[in-house]
Amino acid sequence: MIALVRVAVLAAIVGLVIFVLWKALQLRQSGEGRRIIPFCSKCESNRYVAANAGTDPRYPERRYAWYCQRCQEGF
Repeated sequence: MIALVRVAVLAAIVGLVIFVLWKALQLRQSGEGRRIIPFCSKCESNRYVAANAGTDPRYPERRYAWYCQRCQEGF
């Protein structure tokens, strides 16, 4: 009986470790790290930096991925 409980606990731990490693690998491959907000060198902050959705005619969606709403610089 105790051996069965030990096997069940061990299987749960191994399954959890495999799941965490699999999720970490998925996160790395999906490029989530590329969505970090960049730093505006003119304003010396990332407070006014916004993702470019293509709604502002000065910044077409494909030209810049981010732009600063304060100094209007795209990057």
